[in-house]
Amino acid sequence: DEFVPPAYMRELKRLQGNAPPQRGGTEVRDMVRGELGVQSLSEVFEEFDDEAFGAASVGQVHRAVLRGGGEVAVKVKHPRVEDYFRSDMKIIKDFCSLAMRQHLPALREIEKQFMSEFDFTREAANMRRVADMLNSHPKWGRRVR
Repeated sequence: DEFVPPAYMRELKRLQGNAPPQRGGTEVRDMVRGELGVQSLSEVFEEFDDEAFGAASVGQVHRAVLRGGGEVAVKVKHPRVEDYFRSDMKIIKDFCSLAMRQHLPALREIEKQFMSEFDFTREAANMRRVADMLNSHPKWGRRVR
């Protein structure tokens, strides 16, 4: 709140929630093939939607169906987005170290939180842990996969 005026914050939140997909089908398929180390997505997926159903600043999400069944969400990170973020944070921290030292601890925390957004493997593990906990609950069991 003390960094950004409320009017700007509202607009930034609106933009963040309406981010358009940045990559098209062929490029996304190439990226996913490379990440999975396969020649064809059909080795892993029965279906893969080229059109993203969600997008944000870090990446976009595509619906897919695994071979043998099981609908999944495939998150695709925008190329170099982590590099750009690190570079931007360095500039901001350098500026603050000269002009606004009191904000450095908050910036470091913001940086740490944003960096966790780039780790999709960790995010998947956390989601699995939450799903496992919910599945053991009498009311929510068998509703979460």
